[in-house]
Amino acid sequence: MAEPKFIFTNAVYLVGEHKTAIPFGAKQRAEHPVRYYFHIHDQDLRILDEEGCELSGIADAHIEARASALDLAMDDLRSGRAIDDRRIVIADENGTVVETVSVRELILTLAH
Repeated sequence: MAEPKFIFTNAVYLVGEHKTAIPFGAKQRAEHPVRYYFHIHDQDLRILDEEGCELSGIADAHIEARASALDLAMDDLRSGRAIDDRRIVIADENGTVVETVSVRELILTLAH
């Protein structure tokens, strides 16, 4: 059975220990791999992902960004810091921002 090219309902995927929801209508697979960059932004600092990674579509990039945001939150909790307002900014190979994942909003969403 072939994998669907699109997701037309909210779906939950398990990535390691992380659950993530794909937004309604998000592409699951692209025809060709796309290089996505995952920049970390906070109030004072911008850490640019200069390497990026090739993924099959925005749905996979969304999963990757949420997993990275959870890792950042876990680092904060382990070191006793409050979860700050960091964001994972997903940019495509043209530098266009396609989505932003807030660490704080993700944690609040998962807590409910």
